[in-house]
Amino acid sequence: MNTQAELQTQLLRGLEALDARLRLADLSAAPAGGWSAAQILEHVAMLNSAYLARLRPLAGRGEPVADGAWRPTLLGGYLTTALTKPAKLSTPAAARPGPVARPGVLDAVLATHAELRQLIRQAEDLNWRRLKLTSPYAWFLRPNFGDACLLILRHGERHAAQIERLTSSRVSKSG
Repeated sequence: MNTQAELQTQLLRGLEALDARLRLADLSAAPAGGWSAAQILEHVAMLNSAYLARLRPLAGRGEPVADGAWRPTLLGGYLTTALTKPAKLSTPAAARPGPVARPGVLDAVLATHAELRQLIRQAEDLNWRRLKLTSPYAWFLRPNFGDACLLILRHGERHAAQIERLTSSRVSKSG
């Protein structure tokens, strides 16, 4: 990722692809002792909403981008890379879903993606490196605007793959 424009393009394309994958999700899939597909989506909706609340105030302020270069913060880069690995990650207590997901949880996730796309477009002329926020889950993490957007995308991709694995294992056991 060299420029903010390239990151923006990647984010917008990634969100479209992620939305398409999630629309195909089988929400009835529920493993023994694990989260159901609906609970996974509830977790994604919770995390997305928490980050969007931090991104909203940033999207309309800041300085215009000067050179177009974007780079992740050290921790932002680490987190977004960690989300692409298959290793199990711990879930912050505040982002753990309850035993039953809200009605319309898929629509709730898709609505967060629509809002993220709108915020990305609203902030496209701003210097994302300088727009910093505090993580809603760890006070010491200060991702920049691009990090946070990429985190939402990678987190969604990770859990879409988890739902696909959950669904395919259920189909192979019943068939």
